[in-house]
Amino acid sequence: MEEQQKLRELNIRVVEEFVTVGLKNSEKIAEVILLGPFLGQEYYRKLLNCFIGEFEAAKLLDTDLLQGLVRLVQCAGPVYLQPDDIVRILVVLRTRLQDTHQQTTKHTYYLTLALSRVLDVMVEGKVQDLSRVVDHEPLSALLGQLMESSDLYLKHQASYAHQGLLHVPNDETRRQFVLRHAGNIAMGLLGVASVCKLDLSGLSEGAEKLQDATASVLKLGTKVVGGAQSLYESSQGIAASVRGGIFSGGRLLWYTALCEAREHIQNGRLSDFNHLIFEAPCSGDLEFQWGVCQLLGEIATDLQWEFSTHQHAAELLAEFYRNDTICDSNKELDSWVLQILRQVVASPDAAISSHAQLLLQGLDKKGDIGKQALYRDVMSGIMSPYPLQTHPSAPLSSPLLTRVQGIPNVEYDLHRLRMQRLKEPENALYVPPQAKPTLQSSDDSLFPLMEKALEFVTGSGQVFLLLGDSGGGKSTFNLQLERTLWKGYKRGGAIPLHINLPAIDNPQQDMITKQLQQLHLFSEVQIQELRQSRQFIVICDGYDESQLKKNIYASNFLNQPGQWKAKLVISCRSQYLGSDYRSRFQPTGDRYQQPMADLFQEAVITSFSRSQIEQYVKQSVQKVPSYAVDTSQPSWMVADYMEKLSKIPELIELVANPFLLTLALKALPKAVRSAQDLSTIRLTRVSLYDSYIEQWLYTDKLRLEDSTLSTETRVALDELLDADFIQVGVNLQKDLAAAIFKHQEGTPVVQYVHHYEKLSWKAAFFSTDTKITMLRESSLLTRSGNQYRFIHRSILEYLYSRVISDPSEPFQLSAHTGSGISKSIETLANHPLNQKSIVDEPSILQFVVERTELDPLFKTVLLAAVEESKLDARVIRAGVRFNGADLRGSRIPGADIRGGQFDSADMQGADLSDVSLAKTWLRQANLSDTKMTGVQFGSKTIVYETATWTKIVSYIGGYTLAISPTTQELAKAQDDDVEIGDILTGDIRIVLPGHRGSVACISYSPDGETIATGAIDNTIRIWSTSSRDTLHVLRGHTNLISGVAFSPTGLQLVSCSFDKTVRTWNAQTGKPLLILEGHDDPIRSVAFSPDGRQIASVDEHSGLRLWDAHTGILNVNLLVMFPRFTVWCTRRMVTSLPHVLKK
Repeated sequence: MEEQQKLRELNIRVVEEFVTVGLKNSEKIAEVILLGPFLGQEYYRKLLNCFIGEFEAAKLLDTDLLQGLVRLVQCAGPVYLQPDDIVRILVVLRTRLQDTHQQTTKHTYYLTLALSRVLDVMVEGKVQDLSRVVDHEPLSALLGQLMESSDLYLKHQASYAHQGLLHVPNDETRRQFVLRHAGNIAMGLLGVASVCKLDLSGLSEGAEKLQDATASVLKLGTKVVGGAQSLYESSQGIAASVRGGIFSGGRLLWYTALCEAREHIQNGRLSDFNHLIFEAPCSGDLEFQWGVCQLLGEIATDLQWEFSTHQHAAELLAEFYRNDTICDSNKELDSWVLQILRQVVASPDAAISSHAQLLLQGLDKKGDIGKQALYRDVMSGIMSPYPLQTHPSAPLSSPLLTRVQGIPNVEYDLHRLRMQRLKEPENALYVPPQAKPTLQSSDDSLFPLMEKALEFVTGSGQVFLLLGDSGGGKSTFNLQLERTLWKGYKRGGAIPLHINLPAIDNPQQDMITKQLQQLHLFSEVQIQELRQSRQFIVICDGYDESQLKKNIYASNFLNQPGQWKAKLVISCRSQYLGSDYRSRFQPTGDRYQQPMADLFQEAVITSFSRSQIEQYVKQSVQKVPSYAVDTSQPSWMVADYMEKLSKIPELIELVANPFLLTLALKALPKAVRSAQDLSTIRLTRVSLYDSYIEQWLYTDKLRLEDSTLSTETRVALDELLDADFIQVGVNLQKDLAAAIFKHQEGTPVVQYVHHYEKLSWKAAFFSTDTKITMLRESSLLTRSGNQYRFIHRSILEYLYSRVISDPSEPFQLSAHTGSGISKSIETLANHPLNQKSIVDEPSILQFVVERTELDPLFKTVLLAAVEESKLDARVIRAGVRFNGADLRGSRIPGADIRGGQFDSADMQGADLSDVSLAKTWLRQANLSDTKMTGVQFGSKTIVYETATWTKIVSYIGGYTLAISPTTQELAKAQDDDVEIGDILTGDIRIVLPGHRGSVACISYSPDGETIATGAIDNTIRIWSTSSRDTLHVLRGHTNLISGVAFSPTGLQLVSCSFDKTVRTWNAQTGKPLLILEGHDDPIRSVAFSPDGRQIASVDEHSGLRLWDAHTGILNVNLLVMFPRFTVWCTRRMVTSLPHVLKK
């Protein structure tokens, strides 16, 4: 199968090469025509349009191009040809005939022959709806003129073409008649002989059988030709009827018989052809005999047949000449047979040429004096200028294949990838989105997102960040962008690669390699070849769904020497990011020659405008005419949907993104079915999801009930129906959502291979059990290989919100309050509210908030939960007003209650550690004895509480230390060495020896994989924390190293020294980058700003400097009093106690 696939792809490449090549000579035409029968519809039509276009544009008649076009039409597969193709071909052939038939008979003959073959194809019924496109009159008149030609060959070919034109069907009934009956009338009830080769034994009996055969066949004919005149009732008699034709309008039987004869030959049924020659009712017709002789000549010279077949065909031709009992002696036919045999003699096959020569020599004395004179005239005259038509032989050379095979092997597999991706079904609902430059930009700065993305692809940028709300169309746009890039892909160009980040294991490292491996299209050698030689456009979808925190551009070392060359398009939900998000995405490669602004771009998908909503609704209506639940009601049109969307309060604003709009279109018919006043309807985000999932399961339930199922499956379905199929389906999906957050921390893709994981938690959802399989297949899940995920991230979040607050389970917590609460309320320790913090899950929070607004009982439950938190656990925000509430002793550490209303609330003794209170109303609230460690007041300073800190462990000795990013290990200097060990127990894991002087400073890289140390030996060393290998030794400072620090991306290192300089280094290669000079005293400390754009350094007397990390330019030079020897940076401040300086 793989070899066949490669051959198909090779064929396609040859076609593409032919289409693009300038000069299309006979060799290239012959080469590409051989591929016609093996092409799929797309590339067959591409090749056909190329031939038609070339023929239309040619100023002179190119017979090679003409014959190639005809052969291509003849090998068309079902539905490959369209009426418009035939129109173009017929128009150009008719035009050429009109222009050339007065000039050269040879060109006229070729054009007439081509016209005949095209009309044959039309008669065969390969093109639908021909009655719309065939203009009979002009062609009929032109062929009528040619039928009067003195050139016998042209005359007979024109007669054949004219009959073809008359037989072109006017409607389906007549076409079926021609195909199923007229062609087979010649065979009728005769009983086909089962012989394997052309046979001469029937010659003597042919004439005798003709009369009986005709009678039998014509009885059949009168039954199948509706409305035709009964041939038995015709005064013409049988023989006259056959010669006059059984069709109205001059349609003659000999044409149909010749079509059938040609079909027998094409299908290799020579015995049927042999039988037809002698027993067809029209076998005595001159035109039929002329055509049969031509077919015999083609068989004799066609190299695809064996020699014995060539031999029998030539002998049968000679017998036509010798035997007057086969047909009446006719000078035209005899001359034609001799001309054909002369062409057989000219065959390149020596054996058949010699055999034909002997047959010709044996005919010189045959017949009367007149026939012998004819023989001498023909043999001494010029051989027919019209060659016989045979199957094209393989060309001696293959110029197209030679050029295609010059393509690197990897291009074939890239072509397979391209075809695979383009065959993916295109999203039928797609409205090109608009975007704005940043989250803070106004809606006056909108631009078409696709245009901006394509500008990025062709520009100098390296990272394009696409932000948007959940359901805003980011994933759909990414797929549309990939399709657009693949459609425009040229050999050797940038390769589009779509990566669904949640489906990749640890995309922070070598994600391109992992994605290519998952495709199973490329070998490891090819992947390395692509790494070294090709440019990629990598479209990374779902950064937020992968729970990523790192800069994947930096961690994948993109555009670094020896690494992947790629531009990144990264999509992420806006809600997932903090205010200083750009450092996660800004590129780091080649930034020293180019400003950062040119390497990083971003765009934010905006909500649909009203016109976009209407456009989306129109596409929905066209795709699915009606979402109406009641089939007795008329289908909804665009105007119906737009009216409801506009009149239901706040709905048009709610559904201004594609996914929510899709849900609304599903829910609206049911929502308004019983409502008279649309202004009384209230639809929220959560209610749309409720309706959508219920309708999804309801539709699948109906499908299963109406399906033909096995006994086992039917029994399982009945049990599910008894248990309430829809509710059981909801519960399965809720449980899966809870399991995903519990076992995978919300990563949405679940991989399951039953053989290996049938005992894991996944088996409860993905095993082969009949009920589980039925419910899973009815769920909102999509599958790719062994990977499963919900159809949209928001579905997962919605289902998890139902784990917390499900309207179908209203009493999961008691609503009682008061002194007996501890007895009446379920302990919060086991409730979903306490199983996972959803503070950082804004979408889940929003669903819970809306559920609270819809369900007063759930609101009461949450208030009861707050009361219980005084005794048990923490709770989180549910968007409830707490004005005047008794919240004494409540414990909600880490909660996000931004915008909450707590005026006059009693919060005495509450635990508000790490709580976000931005824009919270706290007027006259009692906050006495409240724990507020880490409380965030928006732009205010975070409150730190140290009085309650507890000493965990202490260390004695050593000049400096550093804590790993995981906080599990500690590195401390011990003279010339660095010891790394457990931070709590102090157990040493590894020792890093190598410095020739005491270690003065230590810094971990952000990922903890490496560590940098500086010492009084004037050197810096970068080590692997896992293997303890020295990766680089950095030399350049001329005095002791007093400070080192990694950049936020980990790709750069900064150091400072008592030599009064700051230096930056490439942490991956150890190469020096910048030397920053300006301090007047030994430098004590150095640090990067959180965004990596600035470097702060402080010396031991009075100097604090801020440098541009990319250019080394000194931005700020300060003199401070009593500086400490340590400097650190926050997002907005540089601190060197006792001074706090705003940037």
